[in-house]
Amino acid sequence: MLYIYNMKYSIALNSRDRVNADLANNCEFPFDFGRFKDTKYVMTFTFVSDPHNLEGLGKTCSIFSNTGGVNVYTTSNVNMANTTQYIGSVKEVGQLGHSGGTAENQLASNTHDNGGVYLESPPQNQTIKIRLLDGTGTPYTDGTTCPEWIMMMTFTEV
Repeated sequence: MLYIYNMKYSIALNSRDRVNADLANNCEFPFDFGRFKDTKYVMTFTFVSDPHNLEGLGKTCSIFSNTGGVNVYTTSNVNMANTTQYIGSVKEVGQLGHSGGTAENQLASNTHDNGGVYLESPPQNQTIKIRLLDGTGTPYTDGTTCPEWIMMMTFTEV
């Protein structure tokens, strides 16, 4: 019997490890994609933020990354098909593993919440940039800050 498997590469990102001094809604991480095999990939991610008082915000939170996205398109009020760095969204959930009555919630997403992003090759840049934006396209905050987070990006050969 012949077994064929697709190679996976995973990158764990912690917003506290960012190299820029911005809030957690705009993070940069040095990374050498030269270690990845030169082939096509589907990129998926999981995400969870620190507990934070998000009550009453009612905001959506979209995640943008410079890791690919040449096959992700956006619409506008004119007839065109521009590419975007959008890779998915996260949702507000009750504090994971907590049953108390606090107003603290988390932003979270698992691999089933968003479709994968198809990449023709490994990313060519040497810095991973992650931006969290609200539904209006402005940096995601509760008015003053953005909760710290952990994200796992998985690149699976296709």
